[in-house]
Amino acid sequence: MTLLLRGGLGISVLVVAVLLGASQAFASLRINNTSLPDGYENVKYLDTMLVVYDIGNDAVKPFDWSKTSGLPGGLTVVERLNGWFITGTPDPGTGVDPVNPAQGYRDWTVTLKVVDSHADPTQRQRATKDLNLRVYEKLLTVEITNTSLKNATPGNAYSETLTAQYGTKPYQWNDTSGLPAWLSVSGDKLTGNVPAGDAGMSYDITLAVKDANGGTDTLLLTLTVDNPNNLEITTDSLVPGMEEKGYGWKTVQASGGAGNYTWTLTGTLPSGIVFGGGLFLGTPDDGTAAQSPYFITITVTDESVPPLSDSKDFEFMVYETIAVTTTQIPDAWETEDYGTRVNLRASSGESPYDWSGTTGLPDGMSVATGGTISGTPEPGTAGTWFIDAVVKDNNGYSASGTVQVIVNPPLTIGTDYLPDAGEGYVYGPMPLVASGGHTPYTWSVSGLPIGMTFDAATGEIGGTPAGGTSVISPYTIDISVEDSHTTPNTLATKLDLVVTTDIPPVYITTRILPDAIPGEEYTFQLDAIGGYPAYAFEGEQLPSGIRLMNNSGVWELAGYVSPNFAGQTLGFTVTATDSAVIPGTDTVSLSLRVAELPVPPVRIITSSLPLATIGDENYEPVELRSTGGEGPFSWTLDEGPDWCKAITSGTSWYLQVTIRDQRPAEPGLFPITITVLDATTGEMDTVTLNLWLQSSHATPEESGDMGDSVSTSMLAGAPPAAACSLGNGSPAIFALLALCVAAMAFMTSVAPKKTSLRNVIPATRPGEALRRSREAGIQS
Repeated sequence: MTLLLRGGLGISVLVVAVLLGASQAFASLRINNTSLPDGYENVKYLDTMLVVYDIGNDAVKPFDWSKTSGLPGGLTVVERLNGWFITGTPDPGTGVDPVNPAQGYRDWTVTLKVVDSHADPTQRQRATKDLNLRVYEKLLTVEITNTSLKNATPGNAYSETLTAQYGTKPYQWNDTSGLPAWLSVSGDKLTGNVPAGDAGMSYDITLAVKDANGGTDTLLLTLTVDNPNNLEITTDSLVPGMEEKGYGWKTVQASGGAGNYTWTLTGTLPSGIVFGGGLFLGTPDDGTAAQSPYFITITVTDESVPPLSDSKDFEFMVYETIAVTTTQIPDAWETEDYGTRVNLRASSGESPYDWSGTTGLPDGMSVATGGTISGTPEPGTAGTWFIDAVVKDNNGYSASGTVQVIVNPPLTIGTDYLPDAGEGYVYGPMPLVASGGHTPYTWSVSGLPIGMTFDAATGEIGGTPAGGTSVISPYTIDISVEDSHTTPNTLATKLDLVVTTDIPPVYITTRILPDAIPGEEYTFQLDAIGGYPAYAFEGEQLPSGIRLMNNSGVWELAGYVSPNFAGQTLGFTVTATDSAVIPGTDTVSLSLRVAELPVPPVRIITSSLPLATIGDENYEPVELRSTGGEGPFSWTLDEGPDWCKAITSGTSWYLQVTIRDQRPAEPGLFPITITVLDATTGEMDTVTLNLWLQSSHATPEESGDMGDSVSTSMLAGAPPAAACSLGNGSPAIFALLALCVAAMAFMTSVAPKKTSLRNVIPATRPGEALRRSREAGIQS
């Protein structure tokens, strides 16, 4: 469940309550803050609560955020009764960038660090996240953000939205001046009806805005009225498409001329893309990149007498589907700088790539926008991590993939005991065991009894204690190990070795097992020393799929571990028995850790919405479906008309559309943006679907009937341009655009691997593109 609380002492808090769910190894704590508010020099900063949630529900409270670093001067992290906050007032100079002082602000990289309160410091859980905090040199006043005014067309209505930023809303635009007599300010819009006599005129208009605190800004812009005697296609190039990725709705722009435009296209488009009314839409089919580029000519004609026209040649590029090609990166080590030698890689699409959406890195590591991975893994991060790598190309097409990185633990000596030796009896060989760090290891051993030796090449203690060596027993053995890091890590320990006059007891030297990979073959040899060789091994409570095997006197644990045990540690016992008349035995408890399986990120698979009719009370709620993730899931409707909402029934979620009582009043195409949140992993996915709403009086032909007759021509291979070629003034525009949408939805239903309408986001308000007599254009 996600809850957004605002207000109360100027505090903005985002709280995520996570229901009990499966624990996630190595990353139980997760920082939920996704951004930090901007600050201003010498102005009190908006107190911001730091929020963490415990995925595995096994962290020990209270949490400590005091190690957070990178804050600008004047800001600090403090603990209060209701949590930890970033608070204070940014110092003078914190808004001045040392490289570019003139820009008026400085970006600070704040490293949020949280740790729990486990009594054992080695068992404490941690989380780290880097967020940007921007400090401005001065409190920004209201600023107009319009950079131009769109052209007006004689004989048509004109409307332009005025926009601003900063300051305090609401804004007022009443002081705007230089307007022609037919143009006026209405709220935040310039509106009016353009007289035919103003063709070819231009007006210098001074936009003037005032915010709620009295702050003002002005901007001089020129409004040009098109000349009907000059018609021109103004679009310079087409946005490339990508196989099996929704192309969206992209319009070719034109200016000048008179009346409505009629658009035609000659040449061949990639299959899956259609064109009509100056509008491209659809999804390029698999394999269309092989014939790219596609050479086409677009012609626009107006309603002048005689008609004016303009033609322009274009190349329609199609890329192969973008994909993350990196599947594994070199190992990292706890507390060691990873450097910047590793870059995530992708194929296809148009560079540069943006990797900023990548998540799931080990604590202490991060990925730059360009894909470079760097940082220092924090203590306790050892294990196998599965990174959710998300790449976006220069045109906004995206892909995700799982990238594995193994974080190795620091160097440790695993041998903590030396079994007894016996005078005159062969000892061992007893292997010394280390783990972590960088292999191979270099060992050093001193203090052994006379007759015993250490083989540095194999790391084993052996030999035969000489007579009389038991007299001065026990012996203190000095053991040290050094790894192969560029700057070697070294550890040392002291162990006691007892020498007796008896035969040494049986001792199983295998004490540590390597991890098992679910579903892959597992084999590991068991060894013992002492007593009377040879040995026989028996196991109790062996993991399912694992058995003990005797291969010509060599005993092994062998078999396969089921993926059902992924992420678990399986305990069992092994007993070794020697060959004496009265057998000697040794029993050891062993643990076999089974590696985690990667969890695919949550992805929305609902790709289209059924056609709706104004006044129809029987529109069935549409189930919202996703794949991947761990759950539980929650859905939100981020953008859409007020007669749509996301509802839940048990564990299922639906999009409910209420269109009774003739609401809304007008037909059109309405974008619906939905988001799913995986409460366990904190991952989200967002898509925009389109709901086509038809009039309650529409005939079957006007409504875009979704029966076979509508989609037959397109599915049978008719040229897409011919299927949807129409003029903006044509009475059939609603019906033909509905036909295109219905056909695309049908093709999606028969080919589930395609998401033809995914991320189809009109740049204009819902339905506006269909109501305009001439579309000014959508740019991506």
